[in-house]
Amino acid sequence: MRKEILLLFLVIAAGLLLLGVKNRVEPKPIEVQPVNKTYQTQENSQGEVGVAATPVILSSKENTRFSLVLTTHSVDLDYDIKELSILTDDQKNEYKALSWDGGEGGHHLKGTLVFPKIVKEAKSVQLTINGIDNIERVFKWEM
Repeated sequence: MRKEILLLFLVIAAGLLLLGVKNRVEPKPIEVQPVNKTYQTQENSQGEVGVAATPVILSSKENTRFSLVLTTHSVDLDYDIKELSILTDDQKNEYKALSWDGGEGGHHLKGTLVFPKIVKEAKSVQLTINGIDNIERVFKWEM
């Protein structure tokens, strides 16, 4: 009698298990949205002009953007930032600036420096601004 009850229990459990497998619903895959990476501001205070650069967008999908702040109390910031700036990646690609919206002149400038999209193989970038107060300013970030 005990064996029969155990056998009946096993048959019922197997049937329930098969029924559960047959009617199982596959879960939908979860879509993971990419998170925008936050980059640290880097500062260069050589000479009479302080320059702070912060990547806003480093991407192979849209134009690359940097926020720049230039500050001085002794010289005029009469520089063409777009022409003085070059972006290079670790793949040896160079990108010329497309635009600078921070103006020129005065003692304080703040604006966005825009470059073309970066190749997707790039792992790091270097922003070089050459000639502000006759100094080469170099900023590097890992992507």
